[in-house]
Parts: sequence; structure tokens; C-alpha cells
Amino acid sequence: MATAVPQQARAETSQQALPVALRWLLAIVAPAAALVLTLAIRRLTGSPTFFSFYIAIFISVWFGGRGAGWLSAILAALILHSFFHGPADWASLRWDEIPTFLAFIMSAATADVLSSRRYRTENALRAARDRLELSVQERTAELRQTNEALAAEIVERARAEEALRASELRWRRMYEASSAGMALIGLDGFFIAANAAFQKMVDYSEDELRKLTAVDITPADDKPTTVNVIAEFGARLRHEYQA
Repeated sequence: MATAVPQQARAETSQQALPVALRWLLAIVAPAAALVLTLAIRRLTGSPTFFSFYIAIFISVWFGGRGAGWLSAILAALILHSFFHGPADWASLRWDEIPTFLAFIMSAATADVLSSRRYRTENALRAARDRLELSVQERTAELRQTNEALAAEIVERARAEEALRASELRWRRMYEASSAGMALIGLDGFFIAANAAFQKMVDYSEDELRKLTAVDITPADDKPTTVNVIAEFGARLRHEYQA
């Protein structure tokens, strides 16, 4: 939200695209340029046309703002008035001037409405853009945090897997190098694996043991005990057995 304040201020001041001095200068220069163009047209055609003043008023409002636009309209009206009156009767007003005066006022009002609508639209677009940028920044921050969390989880999982592999390697080395007989038996009683000491003790190779159950290599007197032990393994009441 801290970035929204300057952006809003920038949107408000953007309506005044030109410096103050240039806006008021435009309000004076535009009617003057329209006068020059009108005089040139009058010399070529013999009849004056005031269309260039409408353009001057519109440009003054559009680029200079409301105050500059109305000043331009007043100057255009004064220039128009000078076309119909000499110095002696300059203070009087003729009826045929009024439609053109009203047209100047309508031109300034129309330009003011369109300009205000444009400024409102631009401000709305800027506000929408600022909200979108803020939303993108927040979403980017969330994604960055999620990525960092995933990266940390991946590192932690890699460490856990490495520790597990190291533990399995230590157990495998101890299992293979141990002088005590060790064997892995499934819940069905069949041998899964046996170390060298166990193979030597029972005089069976590992491939041969995988085809046998613990009961098969147990002496007849001890078979009931072996059956019970295997049943306890199946019921998860026992996890290891040491003879």
C-alpha cells in the first residue's frame, strides 16, 4: 500500500500535462494563430470563416485545461467582435455575432466535457494498472516464498535421503561383515536374504534359502516355537528374533 500513494498523486497531477505558463500561453497563441489563418482565408476567398477558432478553443481546453480553454474562447469572441465593429462602435453588439459566440461557448463546453472524460478514463486506467502492479508484486512475493519453501524442503529431503542411504550402507556393511548369523524372513516364513555367517551356519546358500522357510531348516523339536515366532511376526507382535 505504500506505493499506492505516490501513484495516486501522480495520477491526479497528470491532468496538468503542461506547465502553468505554457497552458496560459497556449490559450493566447491558439486564438492568435486562428486569427492569422482566418485572415489568410479571408484574403483568398473574400469571406471570413471562424472554423479555425473552434479548433483553437478545443486545443486550448484539451491541452491547457478548463481555465485556458475559457480564456481562449473569450479571446476568440473579442477577435470575432472586432470583425464586425470599428473603433467607434466597438462597445455595441450585433445580433449576427451571437450565434458565433454561442458556438464558441459550445466548443469550449464540449471540449471541457470530453477532456474531463478523458482524464477520468486515464485516471481509472492508471488506478487499475497500479492495483494490477500491486497484485502482481504480492503474487510474486507469495510465489517467491513458496519457491523458497519448496527449495528448503527439497534440500531437507535430500539430506534425509542421504542420511537414509548412509544408514542403509552402514547396516549393509555390518550385515555382510558380521560374524553372527543374520537372516531376513518374510511374513510368509520364506527367507529373503541371509549373510555369509548364517549361510555357513545352516550350510545353505542364499539362493537355496530363498526356496525354504524358517520352519524347513528348524529341527523337529523346535518347529512349534518357529511356527509361533512366524505367527507373531505376521501379527506384528514381533519385529526380530534372536536364537
